[in-house]
Amino acid sequence: MPAQPDTAVKRPARQGSAGRVWVIAAVLLTSAASVVLMFVPTVTTETESDGVVRAGSESLIESQGWAVAVLLAVPVLISAVPLLVPGRHRFRVTIGSAVLLAGGAVLGAASVGVFYLPGVALLVAAVVRMAVVAKAGTGKDR
Repeated sequence: MPAQPDTAVKRPARQGSAGRVWVIAAVLLTSAASVVLMFVPTVTTETESDGVVRAGSESLIESQGWAVAVLLAVPVLISAVPLLVPGRHRFRVTIGSAVLLAGGAVLGAASVGVFYLPGVALLVAAVVRMAVVAKAGTGKDR
């Protein structure tokens, strides 16, 4: 098959796709954090029988039940919302998701919140990417 000439018409990038990879990465990272927090032993337990104290550890699912899965799904849903909205609204929704996830990470920093900070960083990277592409495409300052 012959090579395309340099003057071939190239397909333009999909509208609204800027930052999408970063949002997908944020969803995957928050999902991984939630799964790890559910199943990896993180809770320390002590049991006493016949005067002997035994220390152990349990996962959040073992200690709190499956209701904790609903709570750990909230950060995943927050980070996934920008993928569900139309392109023209995605920039503002991504900012809102980053702010909500950051607020939750700060409020929950004493327990599991710090595990979601990398997802916040990826959402911020998506916002920056969207802003840079929008500025380059329009030639105007935002």
